Amino acid sequence: MEYKMPATKQQNSIPALSKSISVLKAIAGGMQNYSIAELAREVGVAHTTCYRIVQTLVDADWLRPRTGGVGYELSYGLLPMVEPFLNHRVLIDTISPVVEQLVQKTGLSAKLSVRQGDDAVTVYRVESPQPMSLSGRVGVRFSLAYGSSGACLLSALTDTRIERILSEVSDDTWKRQKPSDVRQRVASAREQRYCTDLGCFHPQVHTISSPLYDEHGKMLAALTILGLPEDMNAKALDDRRKALLKAATQCNQLIKRDELTVELK
Repeated sequence: MEYKMPATKQQNSIPALSKSISVLKAIAGGMQNYSIAELAREVGVAHTTCYRIVQTLVDADWLRPRTGGVGYELSYGLLPMVEPFLNHRVLIDTISPVVEQLVQKTGLSAKLSVRQGDDAVTVYRVESPQPMSLSGRVGVRFSLAYGSSGACLLSALTDTRIERILSEVSDDTWKRQKPSDVRQRVASAREQRYCTDLGCFHPQVHTISSPLYDEHGKMLAALTILGLPEDMNAKALDDRRKALLKAATQCNQLIKRDELTVELK
């Protein structure tokens, strides 16, 4: 069974920006030795437009002329943008054996979510081995007001900021839940190191999440197991919770051992 996250704010694409992205992707994808004319032809933009795009990206230090040859290559100005993803990769590599064991033990899918601004973003998933299970994808972004993972990530913020986030979400956020439900999940994450969402996000999506911390006690991510309602019934819920908390403890130990820190904005 596949489920869809709620839609985020949509904007019409900007043609000039789309062309710039195409040029940047082309160079990153192997067209480093192409001239402006060749690059324009391959990407399908006018020569003058391509020239202006490249020069703008050079001025921003996203691109630089290749030394001793024709063409352009990625430059160091992009590093601040990709550094968080590199840090997430280190975090994933550190805890992935534990998460994989958790999935095998529970038979449920698991995911790792991080905070980016006022949203939660899935950066890692391990799918359930069961034939009937929830599936999803990496890169999904949704408001922190949704789900147990969102509440875990919210729990690291001040109450003032939490209230600001809750006041700015769309009306659709409150179709199956109330702000008090979110606050209750946040309180559980703070006090008990876990929280649950048994159908508030979607009737068929039941989740339990636990926060992961660095050696200084700063929250890095939320570890979540996801199941169908029958996977999280009253009889099974306590076992699921204990398995998740045990895995989160192991992950936190590995994170502290490797002194991992992920900078979140």
